[in-house]
Amino acid sequence: MLSRWFPFLALALGCLSSNRAWAQAQTEVILVLDRLAARPGESLQAAVILKSAPGWHTYWKNPGEAGAGGQATTIDWELPEGISAGAIDWPTPRKLKEEAGAVFAYEGTNALLIPLTLSSNLPPGLLTLSARVRWLECEKQCVPRSDEVSVTLQISSASIPSTEAPSFVRFRQALPEPQRFPVTVQLDAGSSSTQRTFQIEFLAPDSLGRWDFFPDLSDNLEFGPSKPGQPRTDGRIAIDQPVSASDGNWPGTLAGLLVQTTEDGTPVRSFQISAGIGAAPEATSTPAPSVLTPTGFLTLMAFAFIGGLILNVMPCVLPVIALKILSFVRQGQESPARVRVLGLMYGAGVLASFATLAAVMIGLSLAGKSVHQGVLFQSSTFLVLMTILIVLISANLLGAFEISIGGKAVDTTSALAQKEGLSGAFFNGVLATLLATPCSAPFLGVSIGYALKPGQSPWVTLLMYLIAGMGLATPYVVLCFQPRWLKKLPKPGPWMNNFKTLMAFPMLGTAIWLFLLAAEHYGPGDHLWLGLFLVVLAMVAWMFGEFIQRSHKRHGLSWGIIGFLLVGSYLWLLESEVDWRNPPSPADRANKDQISGDHRLPWQVWSPGAVAMARGSGKPVFVDFTARWCTTCQQNKRIAIEVESVIEEIRNKEIVPLLGDFTFEDPLIAQELRRFERAGVPLVLVYSINQDEAPKVLPEYLTERMVLDALQWATTRRESAPRN
Repeated sequence: MLSRWFPFLALALGCLSSNRAWAQAQTEVILVLDRLAARPGESLQAAVILKSAPGWHTYWKNPGEAGAGGQATTIDWELPEGISAGAIDWPTPRKLKEEAGAVFAYEGTNALLIPLTLSSNLPPGLLTLSARVRWLECEKQCVPRSDEVSVTLQISSASIPSTEAPSFVRFRQALPEPQRFPVTVQLDAGSSSTQRTFQIEFLAPDSLGRWDFFPDLSDNLEFGPSKPGQPRTDGRIAIDQPVSASDGNWPGTLAGLLVQTTEDGTPVRSFQISAGIGAAPEATSTPAPSVLTPTGFLTLMAFAFIGGLILNVMPCVLPVIALKILSFVRQGQESPARVRVLGLMYGAGVLASFATLAAVMIGLSLAGKSVHQGVLFQSSTFLVLMTILIVLISANLLGAFEISIGGKAVDTTSALAQKEGLSGAFFNGVLATLLATPCSAPFLGVSIGYALKPGQSPWVTLLMYLIAGMGLATPYVVLCFQPRWLKKLPKPGPWMNNFKTLMAFPMLGTAIWLFLLAAEHYGPGDHLWLGLFLVVLAMVAWMFGEFIQRSHKRHGLSWGIIGFLLVGSYLWLLESEVDWRNPPSPADRANKDQISGDHRLPWQVWSPGAVAMARGSGKPVFVDFTARWCTTCQQNKRIAIEVESVIEEIRNKEIVPLLGDFTFEDPLIAQELRRFERAGVPLVLVYSINQDEAPKVLPEYLTERMVLDALQWATTRRESAPRN
């Protein structure tokens, strides 16, 4: 009797064995909070963590390009009175291939973030927060699942992070970034009224990997398989996204994610975009080569020129103005033709230097290095060489030695009366450019930031630098073409000795500034040796003037002593004691987790995780990217940031101040500067307590009122727009 039923029992057992997945969920769901305790009126974050078994996946808010078959995870909250939940912040999904087509899904462990808001009148006590989570888990077959999860929250007078709080930094890093670059979307004419193609084009934030588009879910659109793009030679990306509209109605905007992936499709970085849709030109399917209109490009060119003009009054360039005053006095009695030639030679020195800087930036960019306006001032070699140069110029102005004219030594008075050489005019232009390198003038940061964007055309970079150089050179060239103005200057004479000596002191101030910057690249014990070498160098310059230029005896012995002192001090002090060409790495110099220097604000070290942690705790954030070689940054600190009213506002409103020190090379800060299209520091960002708002980017030159207004904006709660 039993043998008759054995085949049926075996079949039933086989069915049960093959369907174990139907009986047991392959995805574990956990609910956690970033706070163990919170105060009434605060905001906090919850995370629904989905842990899928190997080979299984769940779905993004838009399950797939076909718009059917998948099911997005949903969360139905059961919250105590006085607590409200916002929309889900979805991490970047992965594109997977299924039999029905591509889907947007999550594998492994992922976290859906949800902001929670507490009313200000919540009474103290322990509350339970519950939610019903529904999801679809798929391997070869798909199974709908649901589970109820809960967590407790203590309402008290103190805010206490939970043990899961550090994980929220990682969760937030998986979220798409806000849009930080222009995106153009065109809808081709198409041969069908219901099937067409979106042509999406943008300039890649960096030149690695390929880029794809993941569309948001739409009521009347169905998206077909997209055609990912890779950076072209000009750095631009083009993605074709087929789409169909059953009713023939096409939207005015396109929303979704631009996702940078590896070759195997692993997401690396993503940006949430919403771009207006335009009609593609009938004559060609090739998108426009640039998102800038001609007017916009001309505006950037004007900004470069104006910024170059303003550089003339920046503290960095003031010592060179002293040299130009002397040259104008010399030129005042010369022929107009000669004056014009000298002015043009000065301009040529400026333009040649700006062209060289552009070439350096282009070379670094092509080599995959980060480029920014102050890159030279992060080089210890450059700083040491510039310090040596300025010390020698100071010694010359003080009369320690004279520059020979026509191959013979001359005394100070006669040298001042001589004609200025073409090489001297050219050198003044080069020196002005080198000293202007760390300066960030108004308008200049925008244009140079555009010139140094990743993937930018080298010709655009060169053009912007040359226009900025024209701005720096123009005042002096114009003066040289107005010889009548120069004729009004006093005639050269003995009085110029005193003036020349006076002009040495601002140059010495520049030498001290450069020495301090250079010394920061070495150990504390190296400062003395570097300073001693500069003392020996100044003494050698004096000896050259006293025993070579102003004496006709024993030149051989004098040259021998000078050579011995110069070579010996270099080998002993710079090479042996300082090892100036191999400074310690930034990690060896100081603890990167500590803020160095004298500050009035309780700064914390900036990092993307520090921003995410502070914002996750519901606090506004004030970020200052600065450098000790950046004179604009130091001015902002003195007059607009570390002032009493701002310090009081930051403390009273519990704003988190983060400092990004770019004195030395830092790839993370360089990446952040590129994200906000800045050519260098200063960059000041203010993050609002409203989680869905992008940070406010403050101007390069700040006032106390600008900072206070930004802090007021950051601490004002606004109604957030609904998010899909």
